Amino acid sequence: MIKTIDELFTLDEKRTSLIKKGDISSLKKTYSITHKVDNDNTASFWTNRLEKETYSMDYMKIDRINTVSEYLIKYSKKNNLNIGVGDGELERELKVLSNDTEIIGLDITYSGLKDALQKTDFPAICSSIKDLPFKKDSLQLVSVLEVLEHLIFSEILDVLDSINSILKKNGYLLISVPVNEKYSSSYNPNRHYRRYSGELIMEELKMSGFEILEFEYLFAFSKYYYLKKYLARSLLKKRWQPNVIIIVARKT
Repeated sequence: MIKTIDELFTLDEKRTSLIKKGDISSLKKTYSITHKVDNDNTASFWTNRLEKETYSMDYMKIDRINTVSEYLIKYSKKNNLNIGVGDGELERELKVLSNDTEIIGLDITYSGLKDALQKTDFPAICSSIKDLPFKKDSLQLVSVLEVLEHLIFSEILDVLDSINSILKKNGYLLISVPVNEKYSSSYNPNRHYRRYSGELIMEELKMSGFEILEFEYLFAFSKYYYLKKYLARSLLKKRWQPNVIIIVARKT
């Protein structure tokens, strides 16, 4: 029985270890473990959080939005959904890069959508990733950026199965999640319930009927961002740990 957030994080570390050992059978069994941890990522929590939060864009966030926008334009221009609109930067960037790329924005809070719609116009729906109001086989691409880490492991496979269901045959899932985080029960300001590694999130996608097409890591450098990014991917691959993984997957 899992009772604390620290135990959730430790279990994810165990999952990554099982994947590296190739023990996928034991990995799958860990998702049936019971827990008593409540998910506090409610609409009211995020409404209050957004009201108090000061908007900012760091280098990695800019890079993530640019990279995801380019992937989205590459793979699909119609019947697209972005789950977790946040500040609306993806929707705004798509308007700049490709005015004919269509996307629906879904977010858990009305206030978040209202603020995002002040930046750019897009079809918006207020709902939860756990309650997607779309028909089966209706969308060509779904993007989910910095959202899955807010789910408890007992929720993740159902959510990924639901996304798989609303995607058309050979439809695409575009995600980003933080990796190598060090949050704990005593310090978890962003209400994360997963300690993802690249290996873990990719295996969960495979378990939910997706194949991995592309992925790349980003780094939270505060200075000399693009120089250090180049070095981290070429000459100094072991010098820094990545902070985010972006994945393009396809429904199988």
